[in-house]
Amino acid sequence: MPTDVLQQLGIGGVFAVLLVREVLSFFREKGNGNGSIFTRSERTEWSTVVDQVRDLHIWHAKTDSSGTPIWYIGPNIERSLKVLRDSIHAQELAIRDLRTLLNGRGAQQRKTNGTPSPE
Repeated sequence: MPTDVLQQLGIGGVFAVLLVREVLSFFREKGNGNGSIFTRSERTEWSTVVDQVRDLHIWHAKTDSSGTPIWYIGPNIERSLKVLRDSIHAQELAIRDLRTLLNGRGAQQRKTNGTPSPE
């Protein structure tokens, strides 16, 4: 029994050493001997992305005198909100008209059936 455990530990140890050796050799080849795992073009791309994110943060951090972000409010949003308000108002009027029509039709049906009005 103890020899089985030692044998399993030995096999696991050998496997771990081989795995670490392969990973390290991969990183050495990838880094081209300069200690970095990124190539020059990858580093350039990464720094470009970092600069763009930094710029985006600066743009979105700007606010007006009331503290509202400048990029958030504008004439397009204002115009869209006015159109939305007008649309909601028109829908409200249409629903009122439908309610009036349906209440009138329901009252007529109750009169013809002889059922009392719920009012």
